[in-house]
Amino acid sequence: MSVPTTAARDQIDRVALPPVVAPVAALVVALALVVALAAHLPGRGGVAVAVGLLQVAVVAGLAGAVHAPTALRAAVVAGGASLAADVLLATGPVGSLRRLAPVAGVAFVAAVAAEVTRRDRPGTTPSLTASVALVLVAVDPSAAVVLRGLSSGAAAVTAVTVAAGVAAVVVLLAPPAGSALAAAVGLGAVAGALAAGAAAGLEVADGAVLGLPAAAGAAVVAAALRSGLPAAGFRAWAALGALPLAAGLTGGALVGRLVLG
Repeated sequence: MSVPTTAARDQIDRVALPPVVAPVAALVVALALVVALAAHLPGRGGVAVAVGLLQVAVVAGLAGAVHAPTALRAAVVAGGASLAADVLLATGPVGSLRRLAPVAGVAFVAAVAAEVTRRDRPGTTPSLTASVALVLVAVDPSAAVVLRGLSSGAAAVTAVTVAAGVAAVVVLLAPPAGSALAAAVGLGAVAGALAAGAAAGLEVADGAVLGLPAAAGAAVVAAALRSGLPAAGFRAWAALGALPLAAGLTGGALVGRLVLG
């Protein structure tokens, strides 16, 4: 009797796992709706709060997925850095990302301190790398707060969020295939253009330009997480639902900053 190889056992485990794509897709839609609706509140504060909720989900998901000795400390550092970035960008000069630099610097020092002060030192380098990566991934979506402060910012954030959300949901619900990834990016870009037109204040073509990188980022991350994180559980769902949307917001917001700024 032949014994299944490790790869075969992994494949069996993946097939046997209960499907989690439906609740994950629902989480994507819920988070996207919160950010899109917050974009139409006065000022940048509404988007800052909505993005903060998204960042909490990202930190919760990735802190559980990264088995680093300082996972809890890294989550605290990343959460604090995200909160600081949101507040500073919401109250700082319109259109400026400069306040992100000191936040990233302080967060890096805090991550190093968390590693230096722990008792069990083995694995310091990979643990520190994971901690810093978590901080950067969590802080990046704060760029959407800057996008909201620009001219036509409300429509721009709406277009980017809708594009990323549609692309992520398509990837999660469609059968795994390269064509599904391409379709997700295309549908996301179209959805971003339509959202821009519906929101008013932004040209449909600009909505497509902003929606394309948002959809691409969300689709690629969603595809990677779908194949790499098959385990069920709230924190895995949080990562699967929040991270693609966070990636899409980051890409779309940075492009929007260049296009509209």
